[in-house]
Amino acid sequence: MRVAGEDHGVAHVSRPPSGLLVFGNFQRTTSVTRLLDKARLQEGARADAAPAGRRERRRSASPISAGHWKSRPRKRATLTSLQHEADGITRLHLADSMGLSGAGGAGHLDPLLYPWDPPAASGVMDGTEFRPLELSAGLDEALAQAGAVPLEARSLVVSIGSNSSADVMRRKFANYHQPVSAVLPLVRGQLHNIGVGHSAHVSRAGYIAAAPYPLMGECTPVWLSWLDDLQLMALDETEPNYRRIRLDGEACPLVADHGEPPEEFSWFTSRWGVLTDGDGGKLPFLDQPALFGLLAGSGTGELLEEGKSVFDGPPELVAEQLAIPSVQAWAREWFSLADLAAPVDFDRPCAA
Repeated sequence: MRVAGEDHGVAHVSRPPSGLLVFGNFQRTTSVTRLLDKARLQEGARADAAPAGRRERRRSASPISAGHWKSRPRKRATLTSLQHEADGITRLHLADSMGLSGAGGAGHLDPLLYPWDPPAASGVMDGTEFRPLELSAGLDEALAQAGAVPLEARSLVVSIGSNSSADVMRRKFANYHQPVSAVLPLVRGQLHNIGVGHSAHVSRAGYIAAAPYPLMGECTPVWLSWLDDLQLMALDETEPNYRRIRLDGEACPLVADHGEPPEEFSWFTSRWGVLTDGDGGKLPFLDQPALFGLLAGSGTGELLEEGKSVFDGPPELVAEQLAIPSVQAWAREWFSLADLAAPVDFDRPCAA
């Protein structure tokens, strides 16, 4: 797939060997597994303490002003022993979302809970409601009952991240400058020959979003949505860090809970590439606290004057710091300079 005015780089992937965490000439014996286990325990404690239902936090003022941040040159960062140890806690539902608050819904979506919850089952979002699909009824019938644009007039977009969340999509549609229908089919599926990691940038809300890359033999849980023209325009406007490209359903087979496998479809790929271990191996998709802990434990991101890592500390404060625009700009540059970002090439094998 060629995008006008854009050239895709080619990522050469090598499987990382087992070993130590390495930063420059300084070797740490702390294993990635221990770092991830600690983050997972912390996440479990937070989940137990949180009330049932959607959890929200009130953001406090950041203790660090943008003026305190400055980047200083560092040696190349290398992370090893990531893929094998981390696979056990890779999330199944995984793209960057903006417009997370405002007219589309009350309150603030917690960046630490990215990618937020998808529906419990395939169905149709209809305003504030979500109607599960009945086995005897198809999408066309469900859309007709909602008085919405029929399926044949819609575009299929596959999601691996927060665009699978009905809450996120409601906000995106409601924040658009034109009235947008809030009727949207969301259907579970499986996409082959695609892996999921993290985009090599920090989102406006302070989280590091998911991003796909080709990986032959991999099968990834996804969500399919069929958008009308105005919904598609609204969605595109919220994805400045991603390109929407078309994929070939034969090279990257897509199997949905409802309907026939499509011949082609579109989805979003990161403009900044995906995070790696420093040796070309892609980092697996993790929850935000685990990812912050991994980056802090690697020794990367030390740009505070006292040498403390941006990613070190309570996850709530890390997310607040990452929501500062100057820190986001630094992070994009640092990921690239430290060889922690790899371009992704969808010209092979899945491009339509």
